[in-house]
Amino acid sequence: MMEDYLTPGRIANSILQKTSFKGSYLIVEGNNDFSLYKKFIDNSFCKIEIAFGNQNVIDIIEELKKRGYENVIGVIDSDYRRLENDLPSRSNILLTDFHDIEVMLFSSDAFETVMSHYSILEKVEAFKTQNKNNDLREIFLNLARPLGYLKWANKINNWGLVFKPIKPEGKPLSYSDFIPPDTLKFTSYEEMTQTVINYTSSKSKTKTKTEAVKLTKKLIDNNTHSSLQICNGHDIIHIICLSLRKKISNLNSNAVKAEQLEKDFIFAYDSRYFEQTELYKQIKQWEIDKGKSVLKF
Repeated sequence: MMEDYLTPGRIANSILQKTSFKGSYLIVEGNNDFSLYKKFIDNSFCKIEIAFGNQNVIDIIEELKKRGYENVIGVIDSDYRRLENDLPSRSNILLTDFHDIEVMLFSSDAFETVMSHYSILEKVEAFKTQNKNNDLREIFLNLARPLGYLKWANKINNWGLVFKPIKPEGKPLSYSDFIPPDTLKFTSYEEMTQTVINYTSSKSKTKTKTEAVKLTKKLIDNNTHSSLQICNGHDIIHIICLSLRKKISNLNSNAVKAEQLEKDFIFAYDSRYFEQTELYKQIKQWEIDKGKSVLKF
């Protein structure tokens, strides 16, 4: 894959070699980030570079700093950094407001736009009634929350569990094993954990499923963090895809793929929503401090 060859050092070299360009650079994690932020930047003043991973964003910024280049800003997913108070040490490395950019999109009015395109109103209302919750967004967050905590517990305990394919075209986690499309109800922590253990290709460091379930529940009991910080956006997208099969639509086997749904959210997310974020304010402050432009509004 191309990212195997584009190391932080090579990307930093490429930036430094473009001596004729006097603007700024925005370093982002991946392709979805690129697709989103390119809508908002003025290409004549700012160029976007994909780093292929959050640590690579940090490494590129550090490498450029060593070489005396500071007209660069990086944006990385918050992940669990805010919960662990593990904030970037450099002022030009910024975090998404919520867990990742997908959650940022999901939390905005882009959600209503996308859902109105795919869902059937009568089914949505029945689904809300079934859940005794009139907030569809909150229902999806509640479904994604247990997996978010399992991922955090995995990180803390270094279990080595795998939650996504190594390559983008690989088979995703089978969410329907613990959130069946027929009911769209979370079955149990045991089934969720077993699904992830089965999905993990290499031998997990987890002693037993019981241990993972116990420690994940303990983490939940001891924390009351916002679901927008806990939940992973890709998980939410996959759960929405499950819902579109039967519960809130009639797409069945023709249900929209997660990759397409992510593109739909990016397309529906416009500058009005971005202007409401803390990330936007921080980028504008960096522009003032450096006398450089990144955004076109």
